Amino acid sequence: MNYITYSGKGYPSGEDFQEVCNSLFSLSYTIKFKIARLKGFDYKVNPLEVNWFLKMKKDSRWSGCRCF
Repeated sequence: MNYITYSGKGYPSGEDFQEVCNSLFSLSYTIKFKIARLKGFDYKVNPLEVNWFLKMKKDSRWSGCRCF
């Protein structure tokens, strides 16, 4: 399976995150339609998956917490 990724920093509610999401979907659908036109092969563009991590200070009350 092939996929497109982006690694960055910031908050999901920020403008940068929204811009990256728009760019990823635009690129994904451009590739999809180009392949469909050239090869006659269509496929589904999967939903966006986000992994977001927090940096915790050692003295934070959440520093020992592991969330799944």
